[in-house]
Amino acid sequence: MTMTSRIPQALDRKKMILDCRDMNFDIPSSEGIADSVIAWVMSFPQRNAMHVYLPSSAPSVRRLQCTLQGLGCAVSRVTKCLPSRL
Repeated sequence: MTMTSRIPQALDRKKMILDCRDMNFDIPSSEGIADSVIAWVMSFPQRNAMHVYLPSSAPSVRRLQCTLQGLGCAVSRVTKCLPSRL
């Protein structure tokens, strides 16, 4: 997990950005990864002020997305940009 909310504008609005795009949700033990993300989000005092970015390529992320939205988080699924071949 990478916390990227260090810009002054985000601090004024008291928002937390949680970037999970680099996590590998495709491995068989990815439920443990999803559970740790949920546990971390549940420990945050203002879940409605949290925005979570998830990878769009992993099919198992859909359940995590629904759970996080049910907790009150904003969730975006982002496609990774692959480097183009020359």
